Amino acid sequence: KAYVGLPHLWGLSTLQDQQIAGLIMKIGGGLLLWMLIAVMFFRWAAEEERRQQPRIRRELERELNELTEMQSEGT
Repeated sequence: KAYVGLPHLWGLSTLQDQQIAGLIMKIGGGLLLWMLIAVMFFRWAAEEERRQQPRIRRELERELNELTEMQSEGT
C-alpha cells in the first residue's frame, strides 16, 4: 500500500521494483556468503599445510637417509 499514491520511478511497476530489489539482495547475499566460504577455506588450507610440513620433512629426511645408505653400501 505504500506505492498506491506515488508515481512509478523509472517507469517500473511495483512488481518489477520488488523483483529487482530481491535480485539485488540475492546477489549481494550470495557474494558475501561465497567470500566468507573462500576465506574460511584458504585459512583451513594454510593451517593444514603448516601441520603437514613437519611430517613431510621427516619423510624426506628418511628417504634421503635411505638413499645415502644405499649409495654408501654400493661403493
